Amino acid sequence: MFFFSKKARFRYFNAVIDKKSHQEKPLCERLSAELVHTLESYKEYLENFSIVRVHYDGGQALLSDAIAASCRSILSNWEYMMTKQEESPFMQLADMLGFMELIWYKANQGSLTKSDVLFFGKKRKIHKDYIKFLETKKF
Repeated sequence: MFFFSKKARFRYFNAVIDKKSHQEKPLCERLSAELVHTLESYKEYLENFSIVRVHYDGGQALLSDAIAASCRSILSNWEYMMTKQEESPFMQLADMLGFMELIWYKANQGSLTKSDVLFFGKKRKIHKDYIKFLETKKF
């Protein structure tokens, strides 16, 4: 999948919401606010496309609602697509990106598990082997 990410044409952004912190706002509200802020930042770019397709597998109702509400409030040219993992390599790519962002977040927090370190290496190696490339794919 990482090889596919090197050949595929895509851009992505991620939102990291630490569920343990900032308990004063509900999770859906925090997530929606982060998505709205990010979409507003790239609105001009995204409106250059005739349609922006948002693919999601519907795995979490909270996330589905936040995505739909955010897109509805910012974009006029969007379409929501329910997609199964096995139907699209881009859904598998999205999972990999989310997972790698989580590993990078844990590395920055100093909370990598022994298994993480055995598989990916320490923070410097994770950055060199994965994150450095993925940063070129971010908006």
